[in-house]
Amino acid sequence: MCKYTKHFSFCNKKSAFCALLGLFFALLAPAQTRTQREYVERWAPFAVEQQRLHGIPASITLAQGLLESAAGTSYLATEGNNHFGIKCHRSWKLDSIFSGSSCYRRYATPEESFNDHSLFLKGNRYTTLFELDLDDYAGWARGLKACGYATDPTYDTKLIAIIELCDLNRFVGKEGEKLLAQRDKEVKKDKKKKPALPAAMHPVSRRWGLHCVKVVKGDTYESLAEEFNIKLDKLLSFNDLDKKHAEEPQPGTLVYLEKKNKQAQEGHDTYRARKGDTLWSIAQTFGINVKDLRKLNHFDGKYEPTEGDTIALR
Repeated sequence: MCKYTKHFSFCNKKSAFCALLGLFFALLAPAQTRTQREYVERWAPFAVEQQRLHGIPASITLAQGLLESAAGTSYLATEGNNHFGIKCHRSWKLDSIFSGSSCYRRYATPEESFNDHSLFLKGNRYTTLFELDLDDYAGWARGLKACGYATDPTYDTKLIAIIELCDLNRFVGKEGEKLLAQRDKEVKKDKKKKPALPAAMHPVSRRWGLHCVKVVKGDTYESLAEEFNIKLDKLLSFNDLDKKHAEEPQPGTLVYLEKKNKQAQEGHDTYRARKGDTLWSIAQTFGINVKDLRKLNHFDGKYEPTEGDTIALR
């Protein structure tokens, strides 16, 4: 939990600074205007939905998404569906993506990123923000900076500028509710027109150059093997498992549909083990065969990592 001054007013619309800042943004990225507008149109309903469910201003959610994901064009957004730059942290046990030496959360869909962003802000660190009014976007922006959401010393001023230049505060009130109601109506119409997809269908993605899927509730290795027309023994071997010892996969688990690599891709030379890691989970995270991972590190067949161990990946 952190302390900060509430109800911060960024700038008066008549001030020279505000005018200059607006001119700076207008001149800096004229080619991005369309991208930003499309981003807002695409994700405004989801931001309003998060506001209704979790009490986070839609203006703040959209501004952070625009800033952190470069309007949905950043590497984290396009490859990991991470629109808010949220890092793994110790509590994160699901899929991840690396940028440089930093570990970030990877999501199956951008919608998951929006929801996790809300849950992240509802942690103890940001409790005092929820004392502010929904339309006090300046207070929320300053509070996010004070609570350490980002290390950028101008993070709050950037958020406020984006909100004012894109008029995002309009989604906090009646316009946001109207937008959400319209989307709900369209979804209902769409459901009547299109039959629901079979629950067993899984979108195939690529990670580390390998085809893979994410487990959802109710999946078994047998059902996945049948769905993708792969022999069960082969699917298990792709994932360093065997019939005798393979437990049913948990939701969120990554399952590879082809043989894994012998080493990690360039730029991922080592990994420092975190609490709860196993050699198998590390191998799955980086798409490496467990046997090859043992060979790289000269580990015997009984070795399992402890927190802080440095493991060579290539």
